[in-house]
Amino acid sequence: MGANIPGKPRIFMPYIGGVGAYRRICDDVAARGYEGFALTRAEQPQKVAASS
Repeated sequence: MGANIPGKPRIFMPYIGGVGAYRRICDDVAARGYEGFALTRAEQPQKVAASS
């Protein structure tokens, strides 16, 4: 929807190719190790000690 890209307007972009085709595409991308994507590890939230 564009929300994660600064300056890009939020728009609804549906995929009209069908759920089965979309699933096959997603499975293929995963099988190729997400080629073309830059993946980074998310930082873990810090635990805060409870005070009483």
